[in-house]
Amino acid sequence: MIPVLFICLLAVITTVPVKWAAGFADGENTRIITCFFSSILASVAAVIAFRLSSGGFTGFLIASCAVLAVHVLVLRIPARGVISFAVLALALQGVVVMSLVSFGLNLGKIAG
Repeated sequence: MIPVLFICLLAVITTVPVKWAAGFADGENTRIITCFFSSILASVAAVIAFRLSSGGFTGFLIASCAVLAVHVLVLRIPARGVISFAVLALALQGVVVMSLVSFGLNLGKIAG
C-alpha cells in the first residue's frame, strides 16, 4: 500500500508544473488549489489504474492516460491544448523531480 505521505508529497511536487502547463494550454481552472486537488486525484487514479491493469508497461501507459484524463476533466483543458498540456506537464515534472534528486531528496525512502 502506498503511504498517504508519499501521495501528498507527489501531489505537492506536481502541483506547480501542472498549474504552469494548464495555464499554457488555456485551461479554465488554473488556480493553485484546483491544481493541487487535481494532482491528488490524478495520483490516486494512477495507482488504481496501475493496480487494476496488473502493472508492467501496459499498466504504466494506462495509468498515464488516467492521469491525463483526470487533469483534463478537473482543470477543463480544451481539446486543442491536451497534447501541449501533456508534454509540458511531463517535462516540467521531470525537471522538478530531477532537481529534487540533485538536491538530495530520495523519493524511494519516502515511499517506504
